[in-house]
Amino acid sequence: MKSLTLQDATRIQFDYLMKRVIDSTIKDYHRKIGNRSKHEVPFADLSQMNLNQIGNVDEYEMDSINFEISDIAKANISHEQLADALNGISDRKREIVLMFYYLNASDEEIAKVFKIHPSTSYRNRKKALAEIRKIMQEE
Repeated sequence: MKSLTLQDATRIQFDYLMKRVIDSTIKDYHRKIGNRSKHEVPFADLSQMNLNQIGNVDEYEMDSINFEISDIAKANISHEQLADALNGISDRKREIVLMFYYLNASDEEIAKVFKIHPSTSYRNRKKALAEIRKIMQEE
C-alpha cells in the first residue's frame, strides 16, 4: 500500500469536510423550504375573501362624513348613500342609531343619555332604521 503524503492527506480531509458542509447546507435548505411550505399558501388557492384581506386601503377623513354622537364620540361614515340617509332623519333618531351601532350601546344606556324610557329608545331606533331603508331605496 502506498503511503499518503501530507499534501494528499490534507486534500482528502479538506474534501471530506467540504462534502459535510455541502450536505448540511442542503439539509438546512430543505428544512427551511419544508417549514416555509407549512405557512405559505399558493396564490391560486386563496379565496376571494382572503384576497380582500391582503391589501391595505388608505382611508382619509375627506372620504367620510363625520357625525357627532351626543358629544361622546364621532362616527365616520364612508358610505355616501348611508350618510345621506342619516342626514335625512331627525337628529335624535340619528344619534340613537349611531349610539346603538357605533358605540354598541344598549337601549337602556341610550335611554339614560336621552332621559327617556328604553322602549321609546327601541321604537325610535326601529322607526329610524325604517326611514333610512326607505331613503336608501329611493336613491
